[in-house]
Amino acid sequence: MKKLLMALLVLCLSLSVCAFAEEAAGASLTDIRVRDAARTAIISQPFAADVADYYIYTQADTYGVEFTPAGEGAFTFNGEEVAAGESYVLDLPQDQGSLYEQYVAELEIVAGDATYNYTVIREDPGYMSTDAFKLKTFPIEGGEMYYWLYVPEDYDPQREYPVVLYLHGGGQRFQDVQMVLLRNQAAGSFVKYGYEAIVIAPQCNYTDLSAESNWGNDMVLSPFGQGAYDILQLVKSEYNVDENREYVTGLSMGGIGSITMISHYPEEFAASI
Repeated sequence: MKKLLMALLVLCLSLSVCAFAEEAAGASLTDIRVRDAARTAIISQPFAADVADYYIYTQADTYGVEFTPAGEGAFTFNGEEVAAGESYVLDLPQDQGSLYEQYVAELEIVAGDATYNYTVIREDPGYMSTDAFKLKTFPIEGGEMYYWLYVPEDYDPQREYPVVLYLHGGGQRFQDVQMVLLRNQAAGSFVKYGYEAIVIAPQCNYTDLSAESNWGNDMVLSPFGQGAYDILQLVKSEYNVDENREYVTGLSMGGIGSITMISHYPEEFAASI
């Protein structure tokens, strides 16, 4: 009986392999949608069946690229079977060693007799290196929090400087603190485009999803939200800040934190975006 079952299993596997081989041999690829793994943007030129090689340039915060084929039959993506309408994610590393250098990943797609090659090139964000931003810690209720501080290279203590407090989104709570700068390139854009301002980018570095794992909710600041405000006060005591040009901004969860912040301290900020 066992031998019969084993024989049937081998036969089924063989038939499956043969069926896939027949499907792959007759596969026809008509399009490939390419976007970042967060599904926020299309990041590749249009697909053409008679073009074999593609190059994708993406920004430093990209942690994966999603490929979704359209057409008939079955395809392989770096040797993995993918059907039309399904997605394959080419993962990009997030360790500190790779985040601050150009990273190149290759993908081979086989559709019938045709082979397509995608080269993903993630930029080197040298303008946001830790030579520009300094990582610091600040004590808060129940522990401490990280924050990045950027001070213009030619800082002159006789001049007054605007200050920007940037609050990141929910995803960066659980990512490496480097991603506070890299994700969406929000805090780092002030350095990238040469805007002369002091920039503070704290991390709400909770490791769970408790009620306080954010900057604030229902117009109540969390310990991390209050900590961000207190860091701003510390920076103001250490640098010559123009108190008429203090700004708070944020993304997603950070946007809610910004609204909560200005509701508590409406006289502190010139604007919130």
